[in-house]
Amino acid sequence: MLHSVNSNNNNNIIKLNIGGFKYITTRETLILNSSFFNGLLNSDCGTVIDSKGYYFIDRDGELFSPILSFMRTGTFTLPYRMSLNNVYREVDFYGVDRLSALIQHKINISNITSVAGGIYFISKLPLTSNNNNIIINNSNNNNRKILHAVIKANIMALYFNDGYLEIWMQV
Repeated sequence: MLHSVNSNNNNNIIKLNIGGFKYITTRETLILNSSFFNGLLNSDCGTVIDSKGYYFIDRDGELFSPILSFMRTGTFTLPYRMSLNNVYREVDFYGVDRLSALIQHKINISNITSVAGGIYFISKLPLTSNNNNIIINNSNNNNRKILHAVIKANIMALYFNDGYLEIWMQV
């Protein structure tokens, strides 16, 4: 049985039934991270909940799990069985702007041409310098010197004697 809840209910524990998947979280987690839930929980329009107090939302409940996890922790992990594009569609529906920007960035990076084994070339920028250090061979069999190399997490930047900076990322 479904009934209407008025917007003056200030209960801090929110129970959600999203496409048959049940979630329990705090009001603050939802309204601080999602324009959809901010509107749902703070508007004067009636909201339909079931007899057990669950707000019913007719969306894909499985795809909501990593979204709620992001709203709780600020970190996003895509479960192996889920499509990033499908999660992105749900993120857009719920209005989770920070996660939307993060996923859009990841989608843009994945569109960069793959060099090999999940390593992507990001950019090559002309620069100048007079220092000399390590010598490597490039594909043209000309000696090329690396003047500086910086590796941080999954990003590597190489500064060469021919005035170029190459940036590589492993994803």
